[in-house]
Amino acid sequence: MTAHALAEIDRFKIVDQPTGRVYLGYDQEWYGTAWQRRAGCGPTTACNLLRYLMPSLGPAARKLPDRRSEAPAFMEELWRYVTPTCHGVNTTSLFATSVLAYAQAQAWPLDCRVWDVPAARAHRLPLDDLVHFLDKALAQDLPVAFLNLCNGEESLLDEWHWVTIIALADARPGAGLTVRLLDSGAVKQIDLARWYATTTRDGGFVVLAPRGPGGHV
Repeated sequence: MTAHALAEIDRFKIVDQPTGRVYLGYDQEWYGTAWQRRAGCGPTTACNLLRYLMPSLGPAARKLPDRRSEAPAFMEELWRYVTPTCHGVNTTSLFATSVLAYAQAQAWPLDCRVWDVPAARAHRLPLDDLVHFLDKALAQDLPVAFLNLCNGEESLLDEWHWVTIIALADARPGAGLTVRLLDSGAVKQIDLARWYATTTRDGGFVVLAPRGPGGHV
């Protein structure tokens, strides 16, 4: 398998001016209320995907602020559409439909692809199929939203949480499947094969993509 990573990681950069700290992507801790900070991983991940895709969204695209102090305004916009229920944004369908509703309101031509992971391991497709899904997205320079409701034996993942996949490394026999992702404004690295083999709840992946001339992703 060929490794792929997003080409323009700097698009995620947000700078805290007083300290000079550089974040990669948004952090749900920037929300204003305790409930938002607790449940805001879904809209935060939506912000990451849209921030990265912004240059390809046509005439209606806009420049998002690079300053940490100005970042919460965009996060609040997304919250009004990608609004967590009492269980958070706990399905790929809720994430996808709500993000697309926001995009339509902005006149941004986006569609999505979804890969769901069933809770029952016997019903899951082979890992190679998931790798193909992720590899295709990253090869097209599209970030991937990842919903993890149970981290299984992958201790570097928080459960019941959305994160943003930015890179997929070579998979070698016995070496697992390394992906890099954005979480809380920083980069983490996990073994996705370990997660896929040991998670006990459902989860999934969502890719947003600019709509082509023929109306297809």
